[in-house]
Amino acid sequence: MVLLHGSADAGLLAQSSAAPGANVDKLREQFDAQAAFAERHHIHSGWLQIRDEEDVAAKRGSKFTSGMVKGPFSSGKLNVKAMLVEEAFMRSCLGGVEITPFSETVAQRVYTEETLAVMLAKQGIYPTGDMACIQQTTAPASNVDTPH
Repeated sequence: MVLLHGSADAGLLAQSSAAPGANVDKLREQFDAQAAFAERHHIHSGWLQIRDEEDVAAKRGSKFTSGMVKGPFSSGKLNVKAMLVEEAFMRSCLGGVEITPFSETVAQRVYTEETLAVMLAKQGIYPTGDMACIQQTTAPASNVDTPH
């Protein structure tokens, strides 16, 4: 099982730094630690949903992914809080990792079991759909200066 959770990216750092009286030292530490971990283990920025200042300003997701999360049995705007990673997305992001083909997983069943899809949607959980990691292979550095 793989669980990688992205949290402090350059976009959040820039947004937080712009707040009046901001003290982003802890956030900067978290950003630096996460970026070092991603680089050390060759984790694609798309896997962590890394956004930069430009992404945040444009109110969009990560430029390191293409495609969209899917909401089976639903229509309209999705309130995504977490993604149910499908095999294709995992393979596109973690190219150097051996991945056993998915079989009988929740990620597959969500497309055929409406009750499951609705239950997950109520929690803001949707499958990765046709998302794929693109471009850069390590976490980008931030050009945001932290006040000391």
